[in-house]
Amino acid sequence: MQIRPAVLSLIPFLVVIAAPEAVLRAADEIAEKTDAVVFLDIVSRSEGAPGKKSVDDFVVLSEVSKKDPYHAVVDVLTKGERTEVLYFDRRRLGPLFDKLEKRKPGVVAVVIRPGSLDVNFHFEFLERASRLDADPFVDFTFGYLTGATAEEAVAFVEGIRAAMKKKPAKSVLEFGPSRQPRALTGAAPHAWADGFKSRKLSHPEDEADVPKLLRAAKGIGVLSAWGHGMPDGVDHGMTGRALRESGLDLHPALYFSGPCYCGVTGRWFGLERGAVTEKRVAPEDSFLLALIKARVTAAFAGLDPDRGETNHHELDHVLLTGDPLGMASKSTYDDVVVAYRRPELKLPRYEVGKRRPYRDIHDNMISGSACRALFGDPRFRPFPKAGEDPFRVRHEWTSKGLVVTWIGGDNLGKTWMPVDINRANGSWTHRLRFRFELPLDKVKKLTKFEVLAVTKDGKDLPYLYPTAALETWGGKLIVHALIVFPVNPSDRALWGGKEYVARLRFPK
Repeated sequence: MQIRPAVLSLIPFLVVIAAPEAVLRAADEIAEKTDAVVFLDIVSRSEGAPGKKSVDDFVVLSEVSKKDPYHAVVDVLTKGERTEVLYFDRRRLGPLFDKLEKRKPGVVAVVIRPGSLDVNFHFEFLERASRLDADPFVDFTFGYLTGATAEEAVAFVEGIRAAMKKKPAKSVLEFGPSRQPRALTGAAPHAWADGFKSRKLSHPEDEADVPKLLRAAKGIGVLSAWGHGMPDGVDHGMTGRALRESGLDLHPALYFSGPCYCGVTGRWFGLERGAVTEKRVAPEDSFLLALIKARVTAAFAGLDPDRGETNHHELDHVLLTGDPLGMASKSTYDDVVVAYRRPELKLPRYEVGKRRPYRDIHDNMISGSACRALFGDPRFRPFPKAGEDPFRVRHEWTSKGLVVTWIGGDNLGKTWMPVDINRANGSWTHRLRFRFELPLDKVKKLTKFEVLAVTKDGKDLPYLYPTAALETWGGKLIVHALIVFPVNPSDRALWGGKEYVARLRFPK
């Protein structure tokens, strides 16, 4: 494994530049300290990956050969386009990423058999995708394309291409099992997304025919599912087999899945008597593969235990920005990097017979975010921008450095962006999460980071894990910042106030 050098800025802004091993040891020591200020700089001043000229380049990665029936997916993806196809062996990803490091595409589709995809593969893929340049962020957007059969996989891709021409309806249905069920509500204006309608279905636990209830909710563009889950379906809710047997056609809706494991297409890992065990879900039972059979045009789901709040983050990103779907899943991986607070992305691997691979509860939660995946074409842009980023900032250069200012109001509870799960001890809390762009030549002036103030109605708010990190993307510099508030169920930090202010500084 190649480990790139990095710069770690620590309280009191002592900049440590050392051999990679020493940097990583220092990072491990400091990252879990709640009051430590972490700044992840970039040693290289190049434009990174993807490059300015290659940021829109689209490449297909195929596990299947030209003789494989699944290769018809590649044929559909590349029809009428001059698209490069790179073939790979899932057991030897090094040669593939050597090519990607030279090519530096901004968008990638991964054609893979359902039995070849599991969380260990996904984590290795993410790690390698973060090492095409000097920063720890994933260096292209991507989505997996698969199906229980080659025919279903092809129908999935063809359905996506059709939806690119005729977009999904601007309507959101939130649904899942409930001990206090309520019938399908009528359409009401979305809480904040301009031009969108929303509905809700709290169906009874162990409802025999959830697909029938969904069939009655016509004209839905987005399904957002809650609940707990396993690879074969939602606990006390819809199963993959029931969905498959129902013949329900969800096209052209997108599916955002909150329950754990609902992105598993084959192998997954459980725990028995404290040891990791290997398990498999049959193609006809896999919930994700049933969604593909039902012709969703994209699915966001976890390959391992995850928290449902991430499902809402991804949906909010799509609606707030109008970005392609690949950028929504990348926003989750960006959150993983900033929450991890280390100069290199390293994710756990499951080993049968060994203990769970997590360092602590934070490692567990961060990995739960990293296990999220997009199944679909990362280029698909289903909706225009429909809202305003609650964390939009103003930045200005002063004699003392770059000063970043954010002012928020009493409407922060309308979106899920203020919710943090990665550093909340297995629960959830509130956060400030900023992203903004600078010209790449400004990177030389950013070497430190400090929090000047965080207030609620003029009073200081206590905070944890102040973090900033730099990313090169498409010839630009992306500045990421994260501030987490202590877990306090009786007094959520970003609720109940009239004005919130945060001021950060990157001093000269």
